[in-house]
Amino acid sequence: GNDAPSLFPLGSTEVTLTDVDDDGNTSSDVKNVLVEDTTPPAVFCNSPATITPPDATISFTATAEDVCEGPLTPVIVDYGCFKVTNKGKIIDKTESCIVSFAGETVTIADSGGVGTRITWTTEATDGSGNVTSVECAVDVVRP
Repeated sequence: GNDAPSLFPLGSTEVTLTDVDDDGNTSSDVKNVLVEDTTPPAVFCNSPATITPPDATISFTATAEDVCEGPLTPVIVDYGCFKVTNKGKIIDKTESCIVSFAGETVTIADSGGVGTRITWTTEATDGSGNVTSVECAVDVVRP
């Protein structure tokens, strides 16, 4: 027999194992069971693949979910705004885009025009220190 819980919590749990033979002799031993959370949270951008220039001002709020903790609040840590030419050249359009972020929400006030790609990095960390970083993106297309 043992006194183990039906579901082990995160961390170390002491479990006493007891054995009784046919003559009624008992023997016990104590073991520690360690449960660690090594699964990083899932992060969701919650944005469409494309927007059109008249869509600005528009906001997207990221969400995160952890298997041990449930919903988490992610944070947006960076953004970029650029255009890729037909020949593959990357043109920085940060000056023509008006993008801001606070907490888990990114707001696009000016998309920078058709052909622009706006990206932002969203991160979530669970209580065990597991981190997920996701790059989110929208492409600006013709209406």
